[in-house]
Amino acid sequence: YANEPFEALLFKVSGVKLAVPLKELNGILEWPETLTEMPGHAPWFLGIVKNLENSVNLIDTALIVVPEKLRQAFPADVGERCQRIVLIGDGKWGLACDAVEEVITLEPSSVRWRTSRTKRRWLAGTVIEHMSALIDPEEFAALLASDEVGIAS
Repeated sequence: YANEPFEALLFKVSGVKLAVPLKELNGILEWPETLTEMPGHAPWFLGIVKNLENSVNLIDTALIVVPEKLRQAFPADVGERCQRIVLIGDGKWGLACDAVEEVITLEPSSVRWRTSRTKRRWLAGTVIEHMSALIDPEEFAALLASDEVGIAS
């Protein structure tokens, strides 16, 4: 999507604005009334929610992408701060978010693309006009499926 104009969804996680390319978005869910917790998982793994016939792995996105000093201004209880779930990775992963904002059209030139993605490989670039981080959903899903996820410090 870096070669031609594309649409992206803007959403917020602990006050930090993120963007995800619309063509790699698998849906948006309301925050569930019930969540199946899975003991023994990493702190960023909240549990499982149902979406139609599928199970979605729900992630506390803030723990992965938002620096700790910024997270401190928001409630620690994810249920108090999150209202929606953004689905990526063929709908297998749900990113907990505070709010879904709007769909925008981006020109590739309006994104400051990262050339080296060794650390935070899920970060494709920065949308300058909207001061948001553009995530690469495929890389984010691959990271979540690996054992390499760290908590943002």
